[in-house]
Amino acid sequence: MLSRRKCSFAGILLLSAATVIAQSALTSLRGNIVDSTGAAVAGAEVTVKQVGTGALRTQTSNHNGEYQFPQLTPGIYEIAVTAPGFGVQTKRAEFLVSQPASLNFTLSVQEAATTIDVRAEDTLINDTDASIGNSLGNETIEALPMEGRNVPDLLSLQPGVLYLGYTHDQVFDSRSGAVAGGRSDQGNITLDGIDNND
Repeated sequence: MLSRRKCSFAGILLLSAATVIAQSALTSLRGNIVDSTGAAVAGAEVTVKQVGTGALRTQTSNHNGEYQFPQLTPGIYEIAVTAPGFGVQTKRAEFLVSQPASLNFTLSVQEAATTIDVRAEDTLINDTDASIGNSLGNETIEALPMEGRNVPDLLSLQPGVLYLGYTHDQVFDSRSGAVAGGRSDQGNITLDGIDNND
C-alpha cells in the first residue's frame, strides 16, 4: 500500500514537472487588423509560418479585427494577412521565450493579386506584461570580446540593464546588477528557455 502511494506521488510529480517545462518554453502573438481608415477588418486570415521548420498555423480575425496565437514555439516567423478586397501583407519577426508579442497590420484596398511584402524584421512590442528580453544570435556572440564566452556577460548589451559583473573576492552571482531598476535577486536569466542563474 505504501509503495503504491509512493509510485502515485512520484507520477504526479513527474507530470507536474513536465507541464511546467512545457509551459515555460512558449510565447504568444496577438494584434489588430485595420484598413487604411482605421476600421477593423473582420474575417481576415492570419497565417504564421515558422521559418526554421515550415510549420503553419492559421487564425481568423474576429469582428473587432483582433487575432491571437496563444501558444507559439519561439523562433523566426513569417506572418501573412489576407482579406477579400485587400492586398496580402506579410511581415517577418522573431518571437522570444515567454515574451508575449503584439503585431498589428494595416491593410490597403487593392486587387487580390497584389502582395505587400515587408522584408525588414518588425519590432515587436510586449503590451501584455512587464517582462523585457532580447535575442542575440551566434554571429553577435562570436564577434564580442568576452572572456570565456560567459553568457551573463551579455547582460550589459540589453536595454534597461545595469550589469555590475563581479570581482575576485565576491561570491559569484550571474544576476549581479539591475534590470529596469529592480534588485539583482529579482531577475531571472534563461538560456534557450532553461533557467541559467548559477
